[in-house]
Amino acid sequence: MKFNDAIKHSVNYLKSKEFTEREDAITTIPTIDKLVELNKHGLLTYDSQVGKKDQYNTERAYINGFMEREKAEQLMQYVMIHTDKIMYIVGSVSDKKWMDNPIFKRSESIPLTISTKTKEVETTMTTILPEEIVDFERKLVRITKNSNIVPVFCFDPIWGRYTISKNGLLNDILRCISNMK
Repeated sequence: MKFNDAIKHSVNYLKSKEFTEREDAITTIPTIDKLVELNKHGLLTYDSQVGKKDQYNTERAYINGFMEREKAEQLMQYVMIHTDKIMYIVGSVSDKKWMDNPIFKRSESIPLTISTKTKEVETTMTTILPEEIVDFERKLVRITKNSNIVPVFCFDPIWGRYTISKNGLLNDILRCISNMK
C-alpha cells in the first residue's frame, strides 16, 4: 500500500469500532483524536503509550510511527528545539546476529516502563532495530518498503506525564507538526 493510502487506512481504523473494542485500546481511547490528527499530518502511528503512573507501573509517553524522511528530519529538529521531547529516526541493521549486539540488551536501551513496586525496567526502546523487525512493522501498517519512508520514535523524558496533558507528548508533537513550514 502506498504511504498516503496507509495513512487513510490508519485514520479509519483508529475511528472504528473494531479498534475501540480491542482489549488493549482502553488507555488509547482518550488519545484517538490526537492520533488521528498526527496521522493526517503525515505521522503514520502504530504504537504508543500514554505516560501513566499507577500502583503497578510508571511510564514515559511514547509514539512509534513512519514518516517521509525529509518531513521526519524537519519534525525531529523542530521537536527537539521547541519542546523537551526526544525524537529520532530509528536506524536498522541487517546483521543476522543482531541479538548478540549490546545495543539490543535491555541495559543499553531507553527505559519506557518501570515497575512501581520493584523499580525494575519492564519495557525499553533502542535507537536501532533489526531490519526484519522494521519490515514487520511496515507490514503491520501496510506500507511497502520505500527508502523515503522511515521509522520514527518520540518519547517524553518525564516519567508519568500524561500524553494529552497541556505539555504532554501528543499535544507537543501535534503543535510542532502543525507549525512546521
